[in-house]
Amino acid sequence: MEKLQSPNANTRYEACEYLRVAPEITPEALKALQNALNDTNADVAEAAKDALNIHLPPVTIKNNMTERTNNIPQPFQGKSGNSEIIGNISQSIPGGQTNNVATTLQIIAWLTYVGGFVIGLILGFGLGNVNEYGSMVFSFSIAIIYWVAAFISGTVFLGFAEIISLLQKIVDK
Repeated sequence: MEKLQSPNANTRYEACEYLRVAPEITPEALKALQNALNDTNADVAEAAKDALNIHLPPVTIKNNMTERTNNIPQPFQGKSGNSEIIGNISQSIPGGQTNNVATTLQIIAWLTYVGGFVIGLILGFGLGNVNEYGSMVFSFSIAIIYWVAAFISGTVFLGFAEIISLLQKIVDK
């Protein structure tokens, strides 16, 4: 923490990076990183922000005010035992990752499209009519029922996936 007070910006930056990769840091280190957010060197301030984003849990916001669990001053609160550290750092999904639920729904949608098409083909041939020569004839009316049902169901799943993706983008802002 003495390195965060150094007059040398490179030393302060290295201290922030060290704390960013540390498995755990103390409440005092969190406060020192909070102070480093206002560093005159933009790289140091950014490194402090990155370190805090890794070590702080998501922020709980209610009524446009940050919820607090104890009397430690803004914007961060200390950690004692199992109590939470709450800060004013955004905790979006890092690196622009997509929402797992949206991805799962997209996969289900495409499986529904493919599965419905294949089942339509199988049942169209399997439940088809026999022509006058005794050979099976593809029943387009049976196949189209499965194709339309798969199209509608898959589209509903894709729609929900898109809604969830858009909501995740709103949360990430």
